[in-house]
Amino acid sequence: MKKLIYLLCGCLCALLLVACGNQKVTSDKNDIYQVKVTKTGTDQFDNWTVKGTTSAPDGAKIIAVGKDADPQSNAASNGLSEWSKVHNGEFKTHIDPTDATDPDIKKGQKCKVYLFAITNYHISKNEEIPKRILKAFKSKFDPISLTVTSKQAQSPSDDDDSGDLSDSSDSSTTKYPHYKSNKKVAEAINKDFSESGVDQLENTKVTYKDPIFYISVPNDIAAGTSSQQKEFYEKIARTIHSYQKDPTGVIYFESQQGSILAKTKALNNNEVKMK
Repeated sequence: MKKLIYLLCGCLCALLLVACGNQKVTSDKNDIYQVKVTKTGTDQFDNWTVKGTTSAPDGAKIIAVGKDADPQSNAASNGLSEWSKVHNGEFKTHIDPTDATDPDIKKGQKCKVYLFAITNYHISKNEEIPKRILKAFKSKFDPISLTVTSKQAQSPSDDDDSGDLSDSSDSSTTKYPHYKSNKKVAEAINKDFSESGVDQLENTKVTYKDPIFYISVPNDIAAGTSSQQKEFYEKIARTIHSYQKDPTGVIYFESQQGSILAKTKALNNNEVKMK
């Protein structure tokens, strides 16, 4: 009986080792890890959002490449045009369908995407993925399938803006809605930020008191270097102006305690001056 128990234990251990071994493949100095998708959805900009788990270590970068995309570059980001990374065996990423699919996608279409975590990867986020990386991934793992929504399939020029949304003539060149009222802009951005799944955005609050936007920024941003802060603030400024029909208004960035950290240099200006 004991021998049978030992045998069973040995078999289970062997199976676990095999399973663990199958979770990654190596190409040169890069370890490529399989991911398990636990939830999918879309964000405020009609990008896919994907949550999942992986055995990759903290800091591993998440890459998503459309099977039929040309060029085959990374379509994943953290929602702020930066790398999505693994933390405590989990990740969340935003995948831009325009980078992961062909231009003629249709509602309900299933798009195949190579999604994985990778270590020791020092190539720019937007550069084409080396063929050896994709070849190694495909040798062991399968792509995930993401379904195209009606909004993703609809060209921006076909959007039916109504209510507080303007009929801006350049709507075909942006994914953002254009609001007539700056107070509506602030409300819309707060709602979208709260649903973004990005901690830094979820903890950023926008208010408008004519003629100024006030942005309350998270403590971890306020504690960053000047260059890190400035990069974040300029992204927020671009987002605000992208929501406006006629971009206007100076933007002040404040700490959680109400101290002014930075402001835009002039009306309708994305350039930020640090205090």
